[in-house]
Amino acid sequence: MGTKFTVDHIRPRKRKIARPEQDLQAGLCRFLDRTLPDDCFYFACPNGGWRSPIEAAIFKGQGVKAGVPDLIFAYQGKMFALEMKSEKGSLTVSQRGVHDLLRNAGVRVEVARSFPEAIERLREFGIPVAGRIAA
Repeated sequence: MGTKFTVDHIRPRKRKIARPEQDLQAGLCRFLDRTLPDDCFYFACPNGGWRSPIEAAIFKGQGVKAGVPDLIFAYQGKMFALEMKSEKGSLTVSQRGVHDLLRNAGVRVEVARSFPEAIERLREFGIPVAGRIAA
């Protein structure tokens, strides 16, 4: 009898694309879902990724803005924004501009480059994040 081949044997394996900022944000969100107080609401603003010109125009017409921080938090009547960046990541021109606009509107905006730094920024916002972070 011969070897059985499955689709997995035929398809070339895809390389895993390194996405450190997305991985960092996903891990942070899993932690926050378990540890934030009930009166703190947060959401992600998934503006990244490729869009067709038509889809980009539709989104722009619906109010989507380039450069909006990754995570937005509402707590005790205040709004905070957190931009997740990898160790080597840098802010884009549109991100810098939007951060300035948000700050002018009274929103506290910070950048975090690691999980512990993100938790530290949230605590600086005054958001009581439960749990301890292992070193």
